[in-house]
Amino acid sequence: MSQDDIEISCYCATYGRPKRFIENSIQCFLDQDWSGKKELIIFNDCKYQRLVYSHPEIKIINSEDRINNLGKKFNDTIKLCSYHYLATWEDDDTFLRNRLSYSIKNLKNKAFHTYDAFVERQEKIFNKSQGYSHSTHMFDRNLFESIGMYNETDTRDIDVTFMKKMSLKINQYSTKISNNKDIFYIYNWIQDSYHASSSNFEQHKISNTIEDIIKLKIDTGRLESGTIYLEPKLRYNFYEYIPK
Repeated sequence: MSQDDIEISCYCATYGRPKRFIENSIQCFLDQDWSGKKELIIFNDCKYQRLVYSHPEIKIINSEDRINNLGKKFNDTIKLCSYHYLATWEDDDTFLRNRLSYSIKNLKNKAFHTYDAFVERQEKIFNKSQGYSHSTHMFDRNLFESIGMYNETDTRDIDVTFMKKMSLKINQYSTKISNNKDIFYIYNWIQDSYHASSSNFEQHKISNTIEDIIKLKIDTGRLESGTIYLEPKLRYNFYEYIPK
């Protein structure tokens, strides 16, 4: 099957990210070497921000109705997707240009996942990571629905429970990436990005904790609010700093 016969939806659930992270995420999507049909669905339920960007492959849904449940938010974002293959697309991380093409090429039992990634703890400094890497997933919509989608809970382990459900359905499905040039995911752990997996988050109140953080940042002028016109661009040229 050629790329022209495969259609991919990338799903991005966002809330209160700095403008430069969203712009970086969109540019990563635009830079993909995938020639087939693709779309990026961005669901934003931060009432303090209205994200605006026009592109035929990108749809931004701004909702003032907050979804205080991370699992439900993922599921609702996927329901807005048009295509059969679904790819996780985080709002603050970086996906290199081979993210979609490598994932499709290496599908196992209608899913792709790898533990291999880079982590960015300081800008322009990458180390190899063997974390859970929920964000490297791609899967067939029928498979996703057959495992009951994401658990509609608001807990820090939502990614772990999702992967366990996937493994129970199709057994071991993770791919080892041995060559650094094929690693496509950079996990952003720099200071001005919140992380739901952080120990600072209560296990059962992820969305409420994030909402409090964002409200404080906006009230103190540390985060943009109102209508935000996005101008996609990479934060810098990541390719110059990837370990050989």
